[in-house]
Amino acid sequence: MTLISADENKHVSFLRAALGSQAVPALVEGTAPGNLDFSGSKGGTRAALFPTVFSSFPTFLAVGQSLEDTGVRAYKGAAPALLANKVLLEAALNIHSVEARHASRLRSLRRGTTGPGPTVPITPTPKSWVSGDEGGGAAPPTTAPIYGPGTPAASFPGEANVTQGGMSLTGIPALAALNLPAAAFSEAFDEPLDTATVANIALTFIVGNTF
Repeated sequence: MTLISADENKHVSFLRAALGSQAVPALVEGTAPGNLDFSGSKGGTRAALFPTVFSSFPTFLAVGQSLEDTGVRAYKGAAPALLANKVLLEAALNIHSVEARHASRLRSLRRGTTGPGPTVPITPTPKSWVSGDEGGGAAPPTTAPIYGPGTPAASFPGEANVTQGGMSLTGIPALAALNLPAAAFSEAFDEPLDTATVANIALTFIVGNTF
């Protein structure tokens, strides 16, 4: 968790420097509008979605996975807008891959650990990668938008998507002959997510309705 935190702080520092005056104010935890609230209570103005986020290690990991999975889709969705800036594009694609590794590690931890620190009950899920729509994610329905379609859905399909390049992978005879489940095809690709949907997901953890 310390290593993941260090990575994320580097991402924030780089992006804030690159954005300059366009960067939003630094986000901190607290009850004031615009601050972070990882319980999802929006500063105590509603019932907490994750009241045990800092007292239950499994909940902490579930929220962390949700945020990392959002990041993976967000960076992929933003890539086309960065084509004119090769420096930012390269950095964003590098960060995208790091976010994916973070998500994978958190998923592994959620399946169970008996090492130093809190013990997490061993379960068969989640996999180390996104599979289908993840059954709504770590805390459905709150986390369902992370894995669902964006806007427009034709450009930002949900993670259960099995069509790539206009071709249904399940309809390719050579692949169909393998009798693989549809989830196997969805697992092979990360789907991009549009900025507006990403912002709405982020607002789950922001006090107030803007940031």
